[in-house]
Amino acid sequence: MSNLFSERAAMKMLFSATLITTASLHGIATAGDDTPVSQGFFDGEWRTSLGIGAASLPRYEGSDQQRWRALPLIDIRYGRFFLGIGGLGVDLSTVENLQFGPRLSYRTGRDAGDSAHLQGLGTISSGAEAGLFLRRKIGAAFIHGNINTPLGNAAKGVTAQLGGGYQMRVGAANHLVVDTSIHWADGNYNATYFGVTTQQALASGLNSYDAGAGIKRYGVGIHWTHSFTGGWFSNIGMRVSRLAGGVADSPIVEAKTQLISTAALGYRF
Repeated sequence: MSNLFSERAAMKMLFSATLITTASLHGIATAGDDTPVSQGFFDGEWRTSLGIGAASLPRYEGSDQQRWRALPLIDIRYGRFFLGIGGLGVDLSTVENLQFGPRLSYRTGRDAGDSAHLQGLGTISSGAEAGLFLRRKIGAAFIHGNINTPLGNAAKGVTAQLGGGYQMRVGAANHLVVDTSIHWADGNYNATYFGVTTQQALASGLNSYDAGAGIKRYGVGIHWTHSFTGGWFSNIGMRVSRLAGGVADSPIVEAKTQLISTAALGYRF
């Protein structure tokens, strides 16, 4: 029983971390964002940020209920390599203000016990996913994108994201980021998370449904990082997303508008 509890607790923390990454905490510089160009793969110094935080997020994507989750913050970089809540990857670019390359990250599943509305739909497996990321800075503005596919037993389907925003400094100690993003998913992914098969319809009482491929959601976020003396920093953020297309009309969806709020404290060294 203790092993099962530990496994589920770890999955919930990873779930929170993945959602925070999706919410684009650029101030904490996760997932390869703002990594300066290095002439060699192992040039440069170690840079590490560690911390802890909390997030208020939907019980599942499409839920009308919120819950709080603990959030581990990890960002380790050396040369062109990075490891953090955004995954493990390497920057292959040699061009200033441009990063791109492969990345391994985590695809969260869904537990039928997360909500009474999910009863009869079964559990969606979590697991690793592989993908490519891209980020381009143009002055204080930036654009970013990624595409991902599952590995092993993770939930099936290909996903992609495209976004952009603006980052600015407010005084010497404050960093403010505003960004927008749009998310796309193929038919396999949307069938897994938002579709209802005939068998699931009989077990859950929901109507059978095929969400199809298309735009899954779009949203806007704002994030503020304050740097204290001695390497400490805090971050607060909020992101509002809107489910779209066939996903929004799924009987699994209780609320089309989704809100994620975050607060964190960390240390850079």
